Amino acid sequence: MNKIISIFLCISLLYACKSDTQKQDVAADSISGLNTVDKQSSFLLDIFSKDQNVRKNEKLVIQQFGMDSPEHRTAIDEVIETDEKNLQQIESYLKKYGHPNRKVHGREATDTPWLVIHHAASGTGVRRKYFPTFYKAFKDGHMYGDALTMYLNRMYNLKFNKRIEWNRPYSESEEIDTLIQSLKLGPLIQ
Repeated sequence: MNKIISIFLCISLLYACKSDTQKQDVAADSISGLNTVDKQSSFLLDIFSKDQNVRKNEKLVIQQFGMDSPEHRTAIDEVIETDEKNLQQIESYLKKYGHPNRKVHGREATDTPWLVIHHAASGTGVRRKYFPTFYKAFKDGHMYGDALTMYLNRMYNLKFNKRIEWNRPYSESEEIDTLIQSLKLGPLIQ
């Protein structure tokens, strides 16, 4: 009986690995076909919609069934699964095409990469990895300052389990510079 269970587990693991590889191949194939700005924008907007819709659905489930319901647990699982798929697609996109251009792709399409990585469940590592890309996009005018501050504040909160407290008015550039310094991201952009 133990041998049968062991064989079953091995087959299941092999199938799961093959399935993940197939998913990566499908993502790579779909990315390589984005050979026009319109196709790239549509691709990014589709991911943006998936990202936002799964979150809207979770809020509706909470309102209807409550935080501790099995329905909410299912909705959370859907958010996590969507975030993982979106992250894989955005990483492939950024690797092939770089950050989208706000003037060419539009605001929502150019917001999609940072938003997906902002929502990723993988801690600060993936956020740190893509910070130079987003900082350059910000400097080049393809990412708004409020988006970058939100992204950096999330990183800060994940790392220190708190937010920076300001006891006076501050500018957006001061907030960005303070977060970059606090998170020790400066060497990544020099």
